[in-house]
Amino acid sequence: MVDRCREPLCTTRVHKRSDLAADAAYRPSSCSPVSGVVSNRVSRIALLYAGLGGIIAQVQTPPILLLSGAPGVGKTSVGWRVFDRCTDLALDPAFADLDLLGAAWPAPDDDPHQSRLKATNLAAVWSNYARAGSRRLIIAGVVENLREKQQLEEATGGHVVICRLDATDAELARRIHDRGREDGDSLDQLVRRASELSAQLAVDDISDYAVHTTGRTIDQVADEVLRRWQADPAAQSLEPSPTASQ
Repeated sequence: MVDRCREPLCTTRVHKRSDLAADAAYRPSSCSPVSGVVSNRVSRIALLYAGLGGIIAQVQTPPILLLSGAPGVGKTSVGWRVFDRCTDLALDPAFADLDLLGAAWPAPDDDPHQSRLKATNLAAVWSNYARAGSRRLIIAGVVENLREKQQLEEATGGHVVICRLDATDAELARRIHDRGREDGDSLDQLVRRASELSAQLAVDDISDYAVHTTGRTIDQVADEVLRRWQADPAAQSLEPSPTASQ
């Protein structure tokens, strides 16, 4: 069977704060336009992707956080919680899920995980987010190598900080079972894939930092992720929105 993607797709809805699980358990579910300030590093590929009529705006280089990790580690759940934190801090965030941006079939033989399509779609999505007023971007998705990271940086024109979320194999298996999306052979295959990918990402580590999630709540993980992201010089380039004082 062809491995269509790193993690099976599922029906996805937008999470609100009230939708997220209580902190008693960790249950993962699967920036304004800048006037007159043009970054010297506008992506050539982002501009190429804008063949739809120039939709890629020339904007200030945005802080970008990418949450990577194996299936079941909590990329999407933590991503939404970091998004909430940034919203509360008036940092004008946007959120994107790479699996959804690459949800197309068939995939080309030389790009089975649809990395190029994900980058192409991300370029268009980020342009629209920036036009709507977002000033930083949070992404959930698996990035296995520097080539894939470069594709995302070229698509957005920003420096991507990668946080690798980690968990024990037993914890990954429990979360995958608990979310109830897969069964039978598909479930067994995903549990094996999660263990293999977790080990691979640790060995071929291209992340800027890693955060362990086993035995921790979503809030605890999100707080550490955000604190360490904010320590990166690229993430400190934007002040809170003026609306924060209103």
